Amino acid sequence: MFTEQWKAWVLLALGYFAVMLLPSVAVMFAAFSAAFASAATQTGPYGRATPGAFPFPFFVVIGVIMLSMVVLVPISAYFKGGMYKSAFKQLRGGQLEFRDLFSAGDCFIPLVGETILVGVIVFIGSMFCIIPGFVAAGLLMFAAPLTVERKMGVIEAMKASYEMTKQNILIFTLFAFILQLIVSAGTYLCYIGVLATYPLMFTMAAVAYRDCFGLSGARSFRPLQASAIPTYSTPDPYEPPQSQGEPMRPPASPYASTNPYDMPVPQGETTESPVPPFISGTPEEPPPQPPATQGISCPGCQTQLPSSATFCFRCGTKVRQ
Repeated sequence: MFTEQWKAWVLLALGYFAVMLLPSVAVMFAAFSAAFASAATQTGPYGRATPGAFPFPFFVVIGVIMLSMVVLVPISAYFKGGMYKSAFKQLRGGQLEFRDLFSAGDCFIPLVGETILVGVIVFIGSMFCIIPGFVAAGLLMFAAPLTVERKMGVIEAMKASYEMTKQNILIFTLFAFILQLIVSAGTYLCYIGVLATYPLMFTMAAVAYRDCFGLSGARSFRPLQASAIPTYSTPDPYEPPQSQGEPMRPPASPYASTNPYDMPVPQGETTESPVPPFISGTPEEPPPQPPATQGISCPGCQTQLPSSATFCFRCGTKVRQ
């Protein structure tokens, strides 16, 4: 999915980080400014601390953390929903646009609640040797897609995700771990690689959602095996096999003539027709030909498709805009 529309995904990721960066910089600037100002008022001559000074910087840090959560969590939830909607749109065959990043307004409130609750649960799990945090992330990985796609409430989406993923906790835990590993790998290229790895968190989750919960009109991106591609040399399964030594004969046409006068004449018999042929001054008209089927071929696997087809029924490739 990413390689098919990578330019649009990079643009969406760039817009996401640009919007998230501005509030983060503003909050951090306010925090450091308040901390330095408070520290300067509490120091006496020669840099010594004033006796009985009130530990104001500690409360400044706590206030900044709370302020950042109040500001950043709703913004992050809103644009996370836009990224999921973009993934589902492409999965149904749509063309991504930058305005898709702002399309999660219909599920904004549940997304905020889901982001807070899942974040708290994963954070608490990470405090116990990190591994329970990935277990929680794997069990609740479908809470956000269910909120976006099926418009579920927060608790309902978390329960549905848990009921699905608890059937194979190990696989979904590994999925959450590998997904986080892939996304964080983009930070090693001066954070520029995140523009390519961060969209994978949504494309991979959308495909996993399609396979687990189903998605109406979803495409399949599985590559067609070379052995399954029909060729002209592939034998017809309905044609009986020919014995060795028998000369190859062309396949019977469905429009072959059934006229008894066109049948081969046995040896020793005459070819005289019992009915005299009709002689006319006009040339004999050719037999009617079957109508030629109009169609198109898939650019991915060369499968013949009807002219009205939009996607290939074998490999899911889009054949018409």
